[in-house]
Amino acid sequence: MKKILLATAAFLGVAGSAGASVIPSLTSVTASPTTPIEWLWSYQGTLSGDAGLTNGSKLVIFDFKGYVPGSIFSPYANVIATTQDVTTGLLTVPGFVDDPTLPNLVFTYNGPDFDSAHGPFPSIDFNGLSAKSIYGGMQAGVFAALTVKNNPDGTPGGTGTAIFDTGSITVPFASGVPESATWALMIMGFGGVGGMLRRRKATAAVV
Repeated sequence: MKKILLATAAFLGVAGSAGASVIPSLTSVTASPTTPIEWLWSYQGTLSGDAGLTNGSKLVIFDFKGYVPGSIFSPYANVIATTQDVTTGLLTVPGFVDDPTLPNLVFTYNGPDFDSAHGPFPSIDFNGLSAKSIYGGMQAGVFAALTVKNNPDGTPGGTGTAIFDTGSITVPFASGVPESATWALMIMGFGGVGGMLRRRKATAAVV
């Protein structure tokens, strides 16, 4: 694959800001035919054109409840998928308290610099990041991502400046009924997806 990447507003939520460098989303929750049932949680997202990856760039999805050991997966050779129970050495989210009893999904880029300078470039979609949970219910969770700026203009800083993104993303919950916070994210998420599609359509028309 020419463009190898990682990273992750959710299918039922929205990223932290409109100018985020990484916009992750939940694409599906699929039940296995086994007993007991295990649920495959699949994520996709977009890496914005003004952001690139360097060795150590990463995406963290916090507090993935009911995680099935060994089930985390990345389809990209240069993105290592692991779990960690505490945030030592991980990205942290201001105001969020990581539950040390729940594993965090960690996707770490360990390849050569990718679109890390001379940008901006076209935004890139990624998909296939996944993990299994014993739960199929949904609730609002938190993600954090670390990338680097690839052009000299804008905020924050210039080329090589670290970009730290945080936002909401849907994670497993023991109940099959979404929490009230998730319902609110669903409404915002549908609006955000519609806005993204309108912007992409407008961009394509200009091109």
